Amino acid sequence: MNDATAEEAYADSVEGVCALVDHVLREATGEAPPDTTPETELLLSGLLDSLTIMKIVTVVESAYGIALAERAIVAANFRTPQTLWRAIQAEAHTQDGSIGVRG
Repeated sequence: MNDATAEEAYADSVEGVCALVDHVLREATGEAPPDTTPETELLLSGLLDSLTIMKIVTVVESAYGIALAERAIVAANFRTPQTLWRAIQAEAHTQDGSIGVRG
């Protein structure tokens, strides 16, 4: 999947965040990631390390058209795709009130 196609797949939903996490994990490891759900424990399971988190931040910012503030880049927000989705929504609301998935 190229970047434009991948970003289109990250529709503004928690399922889109699951697809985004799968994409980054696949690129980082070269292997198919587990079937990520909104409740998948990303940190406790060891799926994410600090470098992978920064890759996710980069893709989130590009895909959703927002900049994650430093205060949002904390472990608690990367615990599961659901917690990451909530952080994305919170950042979008503090910026312009919308999440613009770029295509």
